[in-house]
Formats: sequence, C-alpha cells, structure tokens
Amino acid sequence: MFRAINGLPNSWYTPLRAVGESGNFAAIGVSAGTALLAGRRRLAAELAFAGTLAWAGAKIVKRLGDRGRPASYLDGIVIHGDVQAGGGFVSGHAAVATAILTVAGRRLAPRHRLARAAVVGVVGIYRVYVGAHLPLDVIGGAALGGVSGTVSDLVFGSSDPAERA
Repeated sequence: MFRAINGLPNSWYTPLRAVGESGNFAAIGVSAGTALLAGRRRLAAELAFAGTLAWAGAKIVKRLGDRGRPASYLDGIVIHGDVQAGGGFVSGHAAVATAILTVAGRRLAPRHRLARAAVVGVVGIYRVYVGAHLPLDVIGGAALGGVSGTVSDLVFGSSDPAERA
C-alpha cells in the first residue's frame, strides 16, 4: 500500500497538498479563527481544544515510540516536497485533521459527512505520498484525532443539535 501511494506521479503533489496540509498545526488556528469570526465562540473553543490535544498527543506518542520515518526502513522512498524530520508514528497531520473534522463534523448536515471523511482520507494519502508516514502511522494518527474530538465532547458537553449548520 505504501509503495502504491508513494509512487504516484509528481503531478499529484499540488492537488494532494491543497487538501493534505489541512492537518498541519496552522489548521487549528484557521478553523478556530473561522468559527470565531462567524460568531461561534463555543465551536472555536472546541476546535482549538481538540486540535491542540491531537497535536500535543501526537508529539508525545512520537517521543514515546521513537520510530523513524519510512526512509529509515524502506529503500527507494520517493520524497515529494520537503524531507520530514522527527518520529514517524503517529501522523500529527492525520491526528489534527481528524480532531478538527470530528468536532466540526457533528455540526454538518448528513449529506456533508462524506466530504469530512474524504478530507481525512486525502490527508492520510498525502502524508504517505510525500514519504513522511507509513499507512499505520496515518491510521494511528486518525485514531488519536478521533479520541481528541471525543474528549472535547466530554470537556465541553455534548453539542447542541440547534448549533448544526
């Protein structure tokens, strides 16, 4: 699976990156800031909390696991973009994107929920494609993000269905 995704043509870099970077640390501020500008203070706080929890959790897991990036284990890795440093397990991008979309997704109409899953999937594919993570890193990151979004519910209480947009 890694080789099939990592070996996709260079022409895929820009379109994948356009969605794939929605899991970086800045996405926390962008999503919370957008909610705040829309007058949704509680949502902004939940997004900031869940995203930061996922990001910090990924940093902790990376230090505890101390597992390298794919190039540490496999020959012939294609690096699309910048070389990534630090630990490989778990994917912080997958964790952050999943946490943000878990919180925001509770407010989406059912017809938009497939788009949420698609964004999380593209973030994961992007991280494998650029050579930063193995598929299990992405799965672990997504699980961590889902837990972070759920913890947000426990901290802030269940979302009011009237808040759904």
